[in-house]
Amino acid sequence: MHRTFPVQPNQYREPERVTHSGPRWSVLKNVLDGRPDDTRDEHRGGVHRTSRPVQMAPAAGGVGVTTIAATLARVFSGRGESVLIVDHVAGSMLPFYFGGAEILSGRCSFIGSREGDAGTVSMIAVEGEIEEPRPADHVFDLTAELGDPSSGEELRVVVVVPDLHSMVKLASIEQRTRGQEPYYLLNRFDNRVPLHNDVRSWLSQQLKHRLLPVTIRRADEVTQALAEGRTVIDDAPNSGVAEDFWRLAEWFRSAQWNRAAASAAGR
Repeated sequence: MHRTFPVQPNQYREPERVTHSGPRWSVLKNVLDGRPDDTRDEHRGGVHRTSRPVQMAPAAGGVGVTTIAATLARVFSGRGESVLIVDHVAGSMLPFYFGGAEILSGRCSFIGSREGDAGTVSMIAVEGEIEEPRPADHVFDLTAELGDPSSGEELRVVVVVPDLHSMVKLASIEQRTRGQEPYYLLNRFDNRVPLHNDVRSWLSQQLKHRLLPVTIRRADEVTQALAEGRTVIDDAPNSGVAEDFWRLAEWFRSAQWNRAAASAAGR
């Protein structure tokens, strides 16, 4: 069974570093017990390659995990790569970043309206575990807290913001994930705020290489983009925060392939 989300009649703009014009998005949705989304080729451009999955969790509620995953998906999709996001909640806001108008419970896919525009972004919103998901170039698993790793290949990332709530939660996260050494991403950072600089310095001292070298700045453009049914990559492609997400995508790409190479060498 398929449904079509209402989509806004706007034309997506690609950032300058992508040469082709941006796509409009169409949406297909089917229930969890139905057939997999019958969209189009999962990967445009030959042999399918699946990167290491990324498990992403918040240090505390409302730190921006959904926004980060959706925006990274838009970056990778703009390069013609397929993305799967699994959100372990009963109702997910993910479709709203791609022009959708309904909270997601189940599955949906967003596809560029013209061949070659963008890779497919697929989403699953369900509480609990799911069966083996369909393959994609990039897989993001959004969870309330990091669980035991199912393999040694996942990239595990905790999103924090420079406030007291995140800092208080940090000690318990470190204790719970002892021996796993997750990475930490600092979101909504403003270098004009002394507290934010103090928090980043403290995190760097405590976490060392596990604090990502990329920081996502605090910017009104992110909220404005969501109000338009877009990510900041489309709504403000030349903004500083869009550049942050481009740099973050490059970090993930490098970390994924480095982890894959290390895993292959150890076999």
